[in-house]
Amino acid sequence: LVVNGFINVVITTIERRFGLRSTQTGLVASGYDIASFLCLVPVSYFGGRLGASKPRWIGWGVAVMGLGAFVFALPHFLVGQYRATNSDQNVCTLGPLLANGTNGAAVEALTELTGCRHDTGLPLANGGQASTDSENLSWNVWFFFTAQLLLGAGASPLYTLGVTYIDENVSKKMSSVYLGIYYTMAVVGPAAGYVIGGQLLLFYTDMFVVDAGTLFHINHLPVSIPPGIITVPAGGGGTFLGGYLVKKLHLSCSGIIKFCLFATIFAALFTVCFFLSCPNLTFAGVTAPYFPHENLDSRAYAHTTEPRDLYYLPKNLDNACNDRCACSRRNYEPICGADGIMYYSPCHAGCSEEINLENAKVYRDCTCINATFHGETAGPLYGGGSYDAVNTMCQSQCDHLWIFVVLCFLVMFFTFLATMPALSATLRCVHDDQRSFALGIQWIKVRVLGTIPAPMIFGRLIDETCILWQESSCDDHGACLVYDNAFMSKYMLLLALIGKACSILFFFGAWFYYIPPKVITNGDTHPKPDATNQKLTSNGHVNPITVEKY
Repeated sequence: LVVNGFINVVITTIERRFGLRSTQTGLVASGYDIASFLCLVPVSYFGGRLGASKPRWIGWGVAVMGLGAFVFALPHFLVGQYRATNSDQNVCTLGPLLANGTNGAAVEALTELTGCRHDTGLPLANGGQASTDSENLSWNVWFFFTAQLLLGAGASPLYTLGVTYIDENVSKKMSSVYLGIYYTMAVVGPAAGYVIGGQLLLFYTDMFVVDAGTLFHINHLPVSIPPGIITVPAGGGGTFLGGYLVKKLHLSCSGIIKFCLFATIFAALFTVCFFLSCPNLTFAGVTAPYFPHENLDSRAYAHTTEPRDLYYLPKNLDNACNDRCACSRRNYEPICGADGIMYYSPCHAGCSEEINLENAKVYRDCTCINATFHGETAGPLYGGGSYDAVNTMCQSQCDHLWIFVVLCFLVMFFTFLATMPALSATLRCVHDDQRSFALGIQWIKVRVLGTIPAPMIFGRLIDETCILWQESSCDDHGACLVYDNAFMSKYMLLLALIGKACSILFFFGAWFYYIPPKVITNGDTHPKPDATNQKLTSNGHVNPITVEKY
């Protein structure tokens, strides 16, 4: 609920609030797995020894996780109350100053110096002082990283000692079913965290966030709801069904491995979901030039779904239409113009008048917005008046979201379908007294090959797709504001295919090289005996020393 639910759904909000890059938040996410990697061997070895109390180890782990959750919340109380801007308006107000002879280039240079807290005597476009948003808060990343270390250390007994504790206290026949329920709850928890976290993000505690949801141009509520909707039936259902099928079909160890292989192949086929993305919204100075332009003379250009060349130069945010405004890039306040174009802020759109309505802010007299659309009706949602722009993202006509949801559901279903069978195969390949240690070693490999490097790799690649950075200081960038959706989609598809290809390769190798153990009787080896004649231990498990773990 906390680690894989709440934290994941708010990670981009934290990224924006504290001016962190995706690479840094990737390091935070890896902290959980780094601590688990360091603690798995001692916890699984000492906690799995004869006479050790597994429930006591699990209890101490949960207490450490509680401490980690407390540390994760500390930055919220240490940095003070968050304010999006220092003034009520962020509109163009410097026309008279330029009329007296100050040119646009000088205003831009002086504005940047003002943002760096040098005294220039020139007021900012929003009429306030230098923005406190430029304050460097990235040092809080170490609080988040430490909290993740504590959470990872505390969780290390859950999937090693917890699994073997269940397996030791139920019959062999029902073991896969109970473990399926256990892992299903491990899926339902994060799903609930996504849904609840999405609801909590509706409360105003942070500014607008650009995250992976920009691939489909949707806000926090629908971005957090689909993962929750997908995870419960796909992840939870796949996990439980996988454990049930092992019991129902009476699969041998070799059969279980083949089951995992085919499930992973089907999951790989549906990774084409990452090929889907929506074209970037038309963003003046970022994905499209300012008006007037020969290719930007109608609403059709703004609303087209065809891919367009992107404009990467940050200076494109400044144009002749807003040259008199001395706009600061410290305050990111995107608005949607009546021409269907998004602008970095009302100031960058050249708007000189702001009107506060009950549920929105609207703007008039915007010099950068195509005059053809000036004074268009904003509709009943915004009071039905005539305005040039509204403080919201422009609507996208792309409808790929639900296709993506369906394909992502299938990817998750077949991925989790192999989870319980793979665990059952692991438990059947080792002696009873080595199961906790074997699971610990297995989880170490999972951390080293997957969950530790993956967030940092994903974070790095996501940063590579950024086409507009937030300015957090004079010589540094903060969080990403706008991503190149096409490149992000390609990177996600490439990484997903690489991961699934490796899984298929290793499952095939495990099946191909698997050799059933032989039964030793009076010094002679014999093939696997009939399962009905095998002598079972008190808890229903076959003695691993004398018969095959089938």
